[in-house]
Amino acid sequence: MTTTPFKTGLQQYIEQAGATIEVAGKRFEVSNFTDNRDTDLTLASFKSTRVTYDGMRLPKARVIGKPGAEVWEVFTSSGKKVAAFAIHEGRLRALA
Repeated sequence: MTTTPFKTGLQQYIEQAGATIEVAGKRFEVSNFTDNRDTDLTLASFKSTRVTYDGMRLPKARVIGKPGAEVWEVFTSSGKKVAAFAIHEGRLRALA
């Protein structure tokens, strides 16, 4: 029996739209997905023009009015939030 590798909504999105995303006026090149199915944790790298940030999928986060949306947060090495967004129905939506 073969199993299909798990793909996040973000991975599916960048397969369709390309690895460069824009969130609230900030551009990032997304790469290096790391997935731990045991802990439901997915990490990725988000490279801007000068800095590479870490990003994490927030599996318990919800978006009002967007059931099933996949929420991501991009943060600095000190933990400061740089950007937050959701993937819902194949579209990227910036979050506050």
